[in-house]
Amino acid sequence: PEGLVYDHKSEVFYTTSVAHGKIIKIDKYGNSSVFVDDKGLISTIGIELDRKRNRLIVCNSDPGVGIKSSGTTKGKLASVVFYNLKTGKKEKHFDLASIAPTGGHLANDVTMDDKGNLYITDSFAPIIYKVSKKGKVSIFINDQRLAAPTGTFGLNGLVYHPEGFLIAAVYNGGKLFKIPIDKPSDLKQIQLGDKQYPTIDGVLLLDNKTIALTSNNLTGADFPSAVYQIKTSDNWISAKTTSVFKTGRTFPTTLV
Repeated sequence: PEGLVYDHKSEVFYTTSVAHGKIIKIDKYGNSSVFVDDKGLISTIGIELDRKRNRLIVCNSDPGVGIKSSGTTKGKLASVVFYNLKTGKKEKHFDLASIAPTGGHLANDVTMDDKGNLYITDSFAPIIYKVSKKGKVSIFINDQRLAAPTGTFGLNGLVYHPEGFLIAAVYNGGKLFKIPIDKPSDLKQIQLGDKQYPTIDGVLLLDNKTIALTSNNLTGADFPSAVYQIKTSDNWISAKTTSVFKTGRTFPTTLV
């Protein structure tokens, strides 16, 4: 499992699958069933619930570890797909990599602003895509400050803040960036003080001043996987850790 959302109305979770490229439905008792099994899904990564428009938004990529991975899609596929929340039927498909510069691409996480626009991170390029409410696909930002060394994961977790900006995580090196919706070129790295995170994967806004984030160990380095709570007192110019939950020899990805 990689992405995770919870539907309060039906009291079920939906999670994605890197290995199988499916969308799994899990009820509040822990019973699971396959909700979507689409042959076009290679590895399902980030997922977003749009209850207002009755759909699930899913990032489809190929990091090379799924059973449907192939040479034609590995490290190149980056798309986002809409599925009907009631029926699981595919409604729309957007090929994000087709509008990006040549090179590696991987659609990782997706978030939605208060107007219904979607934003999607690319882990293999310093790009965040935008899919407007009307379905127009564009590059929201392409900035080398969001890049990671070749062969490593860059942009990852992403969340929309109701005051009009995105908070984006760069996995390698554990960085967070504040990116204004109206002027993304004014992005700023959030100062995390002496407490640096080796990696940052999932990001969850708990309230306007509080975030939970996951840190896992893809590199084999000697540091603990954990979930951190961080708080800001200056509107995300800086933040500091207020609590930590070490998860042991596990791989926490996304949280809800």
